[in-house]
Formats: sequence, structure tokens, C-alpha cells
Amino acid sequence: MGQTRRRNSSIELLRIIGMLVIIAHHSAYHGLKHVIVNTRYLDYLTSGSTINHIFALGILPGGEVGNNIFFMITGFFLYKKVSVKVASLTKIELQMRISALLIFIVGMLFYLTGGNIVLKNADYSPVSIGVKYLLIPVLSGEWWFISAYVVLVLMSPAFNSLIINNEKLKPVYVITVGFILFYLSSYVNVQYYGIIRAAFAYILGAYIAKKTSDRSFGFYLSIAIFSWILAVVFSAISVPIISNVLYMAFTVLVSASLLSAFKQLSFSSDTINTLGELRLQFIFCTITSCLDKFSGRISLM
Repeated sequence: MGQTRRRNSSIELLRIIGMLVIIAHHSAYHGLKHVIVNTRYLDYLTSGSTINHIFALGILPGGEVGNNIFFMITGFFLYKKVSVKVASLTKIELQMRISALLIFIVGMLFYLTGGNIVLKNADYSPVSIGVKYLLIPVLSGEWWFISAYVVLVLMSPAFNSLIINNEKLKPVYVITVGFILFYLSSYVNVQYYGIIRAAFAYILGAYIAKKTSDRSFGFYLSIAIFSWILAVVFSAISVPIISNVLYMAFTVLVSASLLSAFKQLSFSSDTINTLGELRLQFIFCTITSCLDKFSGRISLM
């Protein structure tokens, strides 16, 4: 009897890191920037202490980096697939309904205890919000990450055959065009920005999986750290168009460098593999995405 092949845990560890940097982003953005005190919006990110300002700016890129990592990992693993497993998508639907139920309960608790939930400068009933999430958690579009992910998985066979595994298309051209579309869609705020962003990261992750490299883990990690610092710099300064495009470019480079770095590692951990198999990032991201609407906007009477 041959030995059972042990699963490489490096990419699963990167998933966990992606979750952590997203938590960091939300703690800064929604814990300091969007805060309500006595029904009045305050921005502690710019008006708070210098230490808070520097710390918050340092972790703000985590949102972009973490989301990019998740979509890149999807491309990293699915670029060879020629069909879609419907069962995997039904599991996501179930996880979304569990998350929606938890959010509904939290919203009702605030509502019943006299809390005032403010969404976009208007009062909304947590009942209507919760019912919408419970009925159509994926298709509602409220959780852009999950909606984009499901569409991306359904489209992955076409991406794989028409773009990623098409030998006539040079990766550098595909990545360049993809980034331009990614940037322009965010700049003009098009309706399907999330899907465009997911598709670009998917393609980039697939190319990373296909490409062989003799560079070390430390080499790619150094690029990731340096790119993160530059992303922080360009998020702090304000030069029309230039700051935004460079910020997006460096956050993409951080994500791609981290995936390339962890690809070079090879180790196995049952604990990390279990966490990866549970796909905890989906539950986390849906709760976090919805709490964007609540965090800093809940005031108790």
C-alpha cells in the first residue's frame, strides 16, 4: 500500500493571513473613519492622534490585499478545471444563510434594546435587511465578494480555455489589459466592478500557478513588504488619478508577491488544512461585509 499524499498547507495558511489583513483593514476603516457619536459622524482617522493616524494608514491596504488574495487563490487552484461542481456552490449558499441568520439576530437585538441602526444617513428596520439577506444571500448583491465569487466560479471554465490556457495570448498583455479594466471600472464606479476585480485577480493567480520560479520565499516576501509600504504612502498622499492607480497597483503587487512566496513553501499541517477546508473566510467576509453597514453606525438611545 502506497503512502497517502499529504496536502501542502502553505496556500491554506495564506488564506488565514488574508482574513487577518482584512480584519485589520476593517478595524481601521470602520473603527476610526466611520464613527457615530450622538447621531453625528466623526472621522477619527484624520482628526485623531498622530499615532492612530499612522497605525490606521499602515493597515488600511489589508482590505484590498486580502480580497485579491482570495480571488487569486481561486485562480491558483481552478485554472485547469473544465467544469464546475454545483455542490461546492450549494455549500456556499448554506454558509451565507447561516451568516445572514446571525446578522439578523444581532440587528434584532439592537432594535429591541432601543438601538438606532443608521444606514446611509437613514433609519432602516433590521427586519427588512435581515429578510432580504435570508431569502437571497448570494443574489442580493449586498455581499459583493460572495456574489462575485459565485459568478467567477461559474465563468472559470470559459476563462481557463479562452484566456489562461490559450497559448496565443501572452500573459503580460492579458495582465496589462486586465489591470486597466480593473482600474477604470473602479474609477467610474461601474455596476459590475466586483466581478471585474475578481476576474482580474483570478487570471493573475492562475498565471502564478502556471509559472515556475527559482526565486526564494524571502525574495517575494521582500517585494510584498516594500509594495505594502508604497501602497500606504500613496493612500496617504492625494494626487488626482495618480495616487489611486499606484495604490491599486501596489496592493495587487503585494497580493501577487505573497501568493508567489507561499507557493515556494512546502509543509503540511492538519489544523491549517482543516481551517482551509471549512472555508471560514466566506462566513467571515459576509459578516464583515454586512457589518460595514452597522459598524460605527450603531448608537444606543
